[in-house]
Amino acid sequence: MLKILEEVVGKKIMVEIKDNRSPVENNNSYSRFFINEQYLTSLLMGSDSDLNNYLEVEVTFDPEDFINAQEELLKLKNNLWTPATIRKSIAPLEFYLLSSLPSTQDVLIIMTWQGKISKEKNLVNLLNNEEITLRQILSIYIQIIASCERWLKEHSFSAEDLNL
Repeated sequence: MLKILEEVVGKKIMVEIKDNRSPVENNNSYSRFFINEQYLTSLLMGSDSDLNNYLEVEVTFDPEDFINAQEELLKLKNNLWTPATIRKSIAPLEFYLLSSLPSTQDVLIIMTWQGKISKEKNLVNLLNNEEITLRQILSIYIQIIASCERWLKEHSFSAEDLNL
């Protein structure tokens, strides 16, 4: 459990938002999230009014970046000793197909886990043939942390001592 938490908590996600609806030319904005349950939950509850406008927009990402960022987490998911409840929370990040369809949206959200935005030509916007929104991907990380925390409270020492 602790190894799974190490692979999630404290990592960074960077998001570039390109909003073509804005009258301002080159209206790009950037956000950087540190993955922890409290911070992500507050984002989803609307603590960042600017970001709140983009939570339901599909994200695009570089497939190689996504694969590298999830690799260790998915290895732990498939570990024989990982409890079923934890495996279930990680499962939405497992993929069998990363692909792209032309986007009809006026807003483009580019997500990266490596700290730099990649060239737009390499981006995909479908995870297992489904669009995934910013809200959905942040919620996945919240669920992973919460399921690990619950498991630790039920089966081990107090998770209250952890910086989640």
